[in-house]
Amino acid sequence: MSHILYSLNRTIGDFAVRRPETWIYSCALVGIALGIAMLGGIGYVFGMPFHQSTYGMYAGLAFYAFWFTCNVDAIKEASDVQIANIKRLRG
Repeated sequence: MSHILYSLNRTIGDFAVRRPETWIYSCALVGIALGIAMLGGIGYVFGMPFHQSTYGMYAGLAFYAFWFTCNVDAIKEASDVQIANIKRLRG
């Protein structure tokens, strides 16, 4: 199990280093999409009207915060690579 998690984390890190802007935007889109899905899904499961099921929105935002926190190392590594590239190009 740890090998699978390590290889998944390595793949995520490689992608984040190569395309940091795409990675950050994809984190944001995943959080927003899950927030919308949970907003409707949790409200539907508990029989609430859609406009009252704000707990789903909170769950989506919490998942987004968790997702971003889990990948903050990859994002920081990508930022460091970008800064090093800019410094190298400027001389």
